[in-house]
Amino acid sequence: MNTVNELRNTDKSPSIDKVLKLAAELGLNLGYVLWGGDQDKSPIRGDKEILETLHRIEGLDQRGVEVVFSVIDTVINRQPSKQEQSSSDDQRELATHLREPKP
Repeated sequence: MNTVNELRNTDKSPSIDKVLKLAAELGLNLGYVLWGGDQDKSPIRGDKEILETLHRIEGLDQRGVEVVFSVIDTVINRQPSKQEQSSSDDQRELATHLREPKP
């Protein structure tokens, strides 16, 4: 970890290249390195990322992870695929309130 030692032995602010290298070497999100918290708000995609996120929940044991993952997987698989969604040319039917005629 030469980058870490270089940063420890200097009073200068590190270059962005060194910060990126440090984040990569430590396997950390760049937002975490810069601001001290996980700033990544990108979508969670795929089984691996979902499971990694579930394992980070304090108090959720392996069985709980499996149950929650099963629920998430079921909901995702029931969503219509992007190809099956209606096109922008389709007209949506608006729901209207039916009014009873007054006597």
